[in-house]
Amino acid sequence: MKVKTIKYLFFFLLFFFSSYKFTNLDAAEVKILYKINDQIITNIDVKKELRYLKILNDDLNYLDEGSALQIAKKSLINEKIKSIEIKKNLVTNNDNEEYLERIINQFYLRMNLSDKGDIKNFLKKNSFSEDFIEKKLRIETQWNELIFLKYRNQIDIDRDKLRKKLDKDLSNKKKQASYHLYEILFVPKNTSEIESLYEEIKKSIDTIGFKNTANLYSISDTAKNGGEIGWVKEFQLNKKIRNKLKNLKIGQIAKPIATSNGQLILKIEDFKQIEISLDVNKELDKYIINEKNRQLNQFSKIYFKKLKENIKINEK
Repeated sequence: MKVKTIKYLFFFLLFFFSSYKFTNLDAAEVKILYKINDQIITNIDVKKELRYLKILNDDLNYLDEGSALQIAKKSLINEKIKSIEIKKNLVTNNDNEEYLERIINQFYLRMNLSDKGDIKNFLKKNSFSEDFIEKKLRIETQWNELIFLKYRNQIDIDRDKLRKKLDKDLSNKKKQASYHLYEILFVPKNTSEIESLYEEIKKSIDTIGFKNTANLYSISDTAKNGGEIGWVKEFQLNKKIRNKLKNLKIGQIAKPIATSNGQLILKIEDFKQIEISLDVNKELDKYIINEKNRQLNQFSKIYFKKLKENIKINEK
């Protein structure tokens, strides 16, 4: 009995000291970089965030490590600020869980992953867990829900006015232009800074590419995806933007366009002519959805800017 007790005690002590050793090793490697209210960001968090951002924008692989880590820090700070505000204001329900599940599935499809085995290998390769991906996408969807609940009564949609505009844009046309767009939205301190900051951004684009520059300079939510907006039909764009784009070729970049949220730089990644739907009501419904999203994105930027100005970010 005594021998058994000593044997068990030996294995317990071996396990204890092994655990202690590894725990201290991990602790020695972890460094707190920022504290935002009660939320912390460590160097380990930043490295993990960078791996995540690289799967959204593979151009980050060609960026120097210092610049890439700065992008990851910026991304995490923004996420923490949103997370803090979500916890203060939002109550979730089952409908949100169903929507989140669709968003998660869309995320994996975007990575060209539909098979469970492929998803498992993808997560293992990048040292991610399913919970990590779910948490990232949950914050994004809950933030969008928070903005919708706060501003839904301020969305201004004049269906008749939009119908007239649509009729005018589509009249006597069998086809319309569709642009695959990328954006960089930046905010100069004053009007005199617009040109110098634009030149700085152009130089960055020439050096590290548009996607990486979007990660560095853009305040838009699309920055995480290298500034990608996606395909947008010509009639969904306002006149000012259409006039800027119509003389550009694929790969070219428009000069800054003044918007309510800042200065907008657009790049045409691709272009095509598409058939116009004969169902004008169907096109109108799509147009209204896009207009609602545009207004909500605008509210989102304004609201987040106020939060960031009033939240305490302590750099360690």
